[in-house]
Amino acid sequence: MGETGGYRSSSSSSPSDFLDEEENTLLAQQLHVIFILKRILKLKDDEITRFLGMLDGQFNPEFWFQLCQSCGASVKEYFDTLKEVNRLKKRLTTISDGLKTKIEKTKESHQDAERDGDEEEISKSVWKQIRMETLNNMTDPDAEPLSKFQMTAMAQF
Repeated sequence: MGETGGYRSSSSSSPSDFLDEEENTLLAQQLHVIFILKRILKLKDDEITRFLGMLDGQFNPEFWFQLCQSCGASVKEYFDTLKEVNRLKKRLTTISDGLKTKIEKTKESHQDAERDGDEEEISKSVWKQIRMETLNNMTDPDAEPLSKFQMTAMAQF
């Protein structure tokens, strides 16, 4: 689609679409500095806010500090590691969700070992409780855990 009056007409626009390239670069530099202070150096929000207020708000973050080559390499390593951690978190979530889906579809525990009657009954009881707790967490992860009474009542079905 074409541009009119500096704005792009697109159904999937982002806030940065309304900035020209120079403004976008400047904003990225400022956010980069704030990210370093907040996430890497763990400065408190009130300190960052105080810095932002200096010179009546005209002391922009891109002028607060310059990274030397060694520190720049450390920041890059932090960003790369953070990306990898986020990728691994997504992978763990996918694996966990897959396992929960399998548990949802499984009614009985599949035991390979031979057990006597009491052990088998205890195993089935524990499996039902694990399954019910898992299903409860799937439907509402923020819900309170089921009480023993609720678990017992649900295990009957």
